Amino acid sequence: MKNLFIQLIFAGSVLCMAHIEILAQNKWTQKPVSQWKQIALINNVKFTDAKYNNPYAGSAFLLDTGKEIVAVTAKHVLLLAKSKPMTSVHFKGTLKEWAFHPKGDSTKPIIAKELVNTDINEKLNPAKLMNKDCIVFSLKDVPKHIQALKLRNTPIQPNETVYVIGCPYVDKSCVQNVYKGKFVRTQGVNLLVRLENAQLNLGGMSGGAVIDKNGKVVGVVSRMLRDSKTKEVLLAPISTNYLKKVLKQYKKM
Repeated sequence: MKNLFIQLIFAGSVLCMAHIEILAQNKWTQKPVSQWKQIALINNVKFTDAKYNNPYAGSAFLLDTGKEIVAVTAKHVLLLAKSKPMTSVHFKGTLKEWAFHPKGDSTKPIIAKELVNTDINEKLNPAKLMNKDCIVFSLKDVPKHIQALKLRNTPIQPNETVYVIGCPYVDKSCVQNVYKGKFVRTQGVNLLVRLENAQLNLGGMSGGAVIDKNGKVVGVVSRMLRDSKTKEVLLAPISTNYLKKVLKQYKKM
């Protein structure tokens, strides 16, 4: 009986701590968006040959893997930020610096150390890139001024609320835009998301984070797709399945 009593106390303590953790996760997402910490970043890419530089190649975000902070963006931004010698997911020695910073504020750039999922054999084929539309960079220093997100480990369910974070090109004054939507279903490697404002022009949001109501990452902004069932054109972030594979392999390197 005494052992059972101890076990019940221990179980209760674990449940209590889990509840506290959930409340902590919810705390910042329950605040008005204007009070959220900075999450949205843009890619500022410089090459040894400056004519290939791109100071605004889509959006990005930081991810806390539990062991370190890495940066994540869409793989297809390499079609926008590339040098002539680049024919694959490999810089071939032409990259001078890949930096991340909030749009309009490059005073504290976060500098990439290396491209984790570089692959000299993966050609820069637009159609094929979209099926693995995510790249991960290790960082030279741990940033203190940007909020790093964490991955969600459980599958997202239909009708769950999601938030899309980034900066579209058309919004010249954007520092951090957050768009609300509902997850519809999975279609291939993508999540289908119905945004509250279906008329948004989200060019430039590629690589931005898609989070659930607890602030956990469920996808990365990738493209728009037509729902094969309803024929609606919806936002189609890539799911985190490929991202998780990249991170799992990275830990083994």
